[in-house]
Amino acid sequence: MLFLIFSIMLCYQYYKYIPYYNSFVSIFWGSLIYSYFWFSLNALLMQILDVYGHLIIIIIGIPIISALVNNLRHKRIENLLLTNIDKLKLDVDVYKINFFFDLILGTNSNLHNSETDKRREH
Repeated sequence: MLFLIFSIMLCYQYYKYIPYYNSFVSIFWGSLIYSYFWFSLNALLMQILDVYGHLIIIIIGIPIISALVNNLRHKRIENLLLTNIDKLKLDVDVYKINFFFDLILGTNSNLHNSETDKRREH
C-alpha cells in the first residue's frame, strides 16, 4: 500500500512539473514513473486476489503506459500554451511557456536581454 501511495505522488509530481526540454527524456522518465505505479497496483492486487498471470498483465500494460504518457505530455504542453499568463499559478509554468515561445519563434529571450543590457551600459 505504501508503494502505491508513493507512486501516486510521483505521478502527480511528473504531471505538475513535466520535463519539457527533451521529448525522449520526458517520455522515458514518465513511462518509468507510471510503470512503477502500474507495478505497485498489480502488486496490491496480487496481495488481495488469488489471480495468476499478473506478469502478463504487467508486460501488456507497459506499451499502453508509454502511449498514455506521450499523450499526457502533449496535452499538458498544449494546455500550458493555451493558458492565459494571468491564470498561471506557478513560476515554473510561466518559464515553460516562455521556453516554448522561444522555441517556436527561434529566439532566446535571455540572450537578447543580456545583449540589450550590455548596449545600455556603453
